[in-house]
Amino acid sequence: MSTNEQQQNTEQLNMLKERFPHINENKLTRVLQRHDGDFDKVCARLNQREARCNKWESLETRFGPAITTLQQENPSIQSFKRFRLLKIMERFEGDLEKVNEFLQKS
Repeated sequence: MSTNEQQQNTEQLNMLKERFPHINENKLTRVLQRHDGDFDKVCARLNQREARCNKWESLETRFGPAITTLQQENPSIQSFKRFRLLKIMERFEGDLEKVNEFLQKS
């Protein structure tokens, strides 16, 4: 790798660290390498990831208490991963009757 390429990679890494300060530098380096130094692809990928994480956080905020109650009332769904329960709650728009009915069929 030439000095010019190293300098460009360092600059790109610094720009990524400014844009995504919460992501570990090693992870940023790996993602940059995985996308052959294409800064735009890396930013698009990291933005997609953040959007996905934000979606699940908002679902947790919306349905979290209902899921906790549901788990306490139905010990049989204790083994379900919370992520799966969030998806089910989203699918049925939080309608607990429909969720219970669906879970009993599972």
